[in-house]
Amino acid sequence: MKTINEQSETPTIEVLSQLLYKSTLELNELNDNLEKKVQQQVEELRKKDKLLIQSSKLALMGEMIAMIAHQWRQPLNIIGTINMKIETQLDFDEKITSKSYAPVSRDINNQLKFMSQTIDDFRNFFKPSKDLSCTTFTNLINLSLGIIGASLDSKQITIKKSLECDELFTTYTSEVTQVILNIMKNAEDILIEKRVKDPYIKLKTFETDSTIVLEIIDNGGGIPEELIDKIFEPYFSTKLEKNGTGLGLYMSKIIIEEHCNGKLLVRNQEDEVVFTISFDK
Repeated sequence: MKTINEQSETPTIEVLSQLLYKSTLELNELNDNLEKKVQQQVEELRKKDKLLIQSSKLALMGEMIAMIAHQWRQPLNIIGTINMKIETQLDFDEKITSKSYAPVSRDINNQLKFMSQTIDDFRNFFKPSKDLSCTTFTNLINLSLGIIGASLDSKQITIKKSLECDELFTTYTSEVTQVILNIMKNAEDILIEKRVKDPYIKLKTFETDSTIVLEIIDNGGGIPEELIDKIFEPYFSTKLEKNGTGLGLYMSKIIIEEHCNGKLLVRNQEDEVVFTISFDK
């Protein structure tokens, strides 16, 4: 038989219930705190991603300004030529009537409209993309070429298009355009650096049963097999240190796969490198 003291040391059901209740409260509080901390960490990571995306856009700004110069050079030259013709007519006392001036005015307005559209393209590109919008790969390609096309043309890089997919999809237009531009700019740099004969960039779209696909292909000789698995890693760059941050393709991967729910892959194909952007239907 137990003594009175021994009996008093044995926890009662009431005491055990209180201990269990207290432990449950502490566990629930711990879970709540842990959930809040996880949410805070996720939110901080999202903010960092957004800052990196904007930083990578700003890193392109100098190159974009050079692209604007290429885009504007031809229309400015045309407007200058038109002006010289008008001055020549005035020097020879030729009368300029409203009828003779109408085609001149139309040409000037067309060139000014092109220059204005260029500014709109660049402004839309640098505007933070917060809302999803419906688009096609063809639209995104045309927007990208509106920004980089003159630069490629000035370096005699041929654009080859095979656009067989006009399927609409919903995405962050500005961010996907940023990825397309980054891949095309990298291709431009490689083609110039390697002095490739008859350089080209192919833009190919098609669809499968479940996906829509954009391929960006260049004939820059491909990526060395020992490096191809590393090119999406942060701070890895095949460019000279002064010219490359290594964030471009890393951020492109994050944008397409984490922000836009797509896939960004790369492979070699003979003397070409093929970047593939795909989205589910």
